[in-house]
Amino acid sequence: MIVPLVSVIIPTFNGLSRGFLLEALESVLAQTCRDFELILVDDGSTDDIQAGCARFLKDPRIRIVRQENRGLSGARQAGIDVAGGKYIALLDDDDRWAPGKLAAQVAFLESRSDPQAGMVFCGVRLIDAKGNVIGARRKEASGNMRRRFVINGNGVTAPSAVLFKRSLVEKAGNFDPLMRSLEDLDMWLRVSRHTHIYSMPALLADYRLHGDTITAKNFSREEEYEAKLYERVIGEEPGVDPVLIRRNMFKRFGIRHMSLGNYRLAAEALARSLALRFSWEAALLRAACFLPPASLDGVKKIRQASRCKELS
Repeated sequence: MIVPLVSVIIPTFNGLSRGFLLEALESVLAQTCRDFELILVDDGSTDDIQAGCARFLKDPRIRIVRQENRGLSGARQAGIDVAGGKYIALLDDDDRWAPGKLAAQVAFLESRSDPQAGMVFCGVRLIDAKGNVIGARRKEASGNMRRRFVINGNGVTAPSAVLFKRSLVEKAGNFDPLMRSLEDLDMWLRVSRHTHIYSMPALLADYRLHGDTITAKNFSREEEYEAKLYERVIGEEPGVDPVLIRRNMFKRFGIRHMSLGNYRLAAEALARSLALRFSWEAALLRAACFLPPASLDGVKKIRQASRCKELS
């Protein structure tokens, strides 16, 4: 049996009906790195994934794993369980990759002089449901990122931006099927104990924001999961400042609510952050929540325009 260099895992639940799955598959087949297997995990879809993806299944590198619905975390792990590659690359069924994504990330990790380097992620373009670019997201990582992830939250641009060594799953543990939100953050926090994490500034993946995006639909549940996750981290991590961690967490909640236009909820979250420990950033953000809606919309448009400009 030929062992592939990279195992690509795409979990899908009714991805054909949602309308983006075929585009995701096409972006994998367009990779300049040809040494991969693609494991499509059908997570209890009512769509006929087999029939809808028939033209792709002619490629011997592609196979379908079917299971009853277990959620995104359980579906990702089901793919990893049968993966044979040295590296794992995750791709959500509504995202897509630039053709050189896999080749660039494999070359990056294999050229590191750091023997503990085991995970890399790239920058992402933010796209809407029609594929129009609406922004970009880059984050910096270089080496031991454990403390930064604990204090400042998820330091990874998107799950679809990540490539990591398959061996890390044996050390860090599986994706937790009980995590129905933030399963990626839970995994990166555990992975960061065992490896050094790096970023690439290149925008090699497209992260799609649309009405069915999990974080857009279930933000209150995401807050609940993040709060529980960081309480666990506080209990497990020696020498951390629990007040700092909680303060930063509520500030992140506030920023996310502002990005969705939920200014009342944003003000409440930022007030909780300030009650734990003052910061000028949180205070200024909370004050901005009380600006007239037109002013806030103008600020958001300026930020979006600046993000799009960097892509030109």
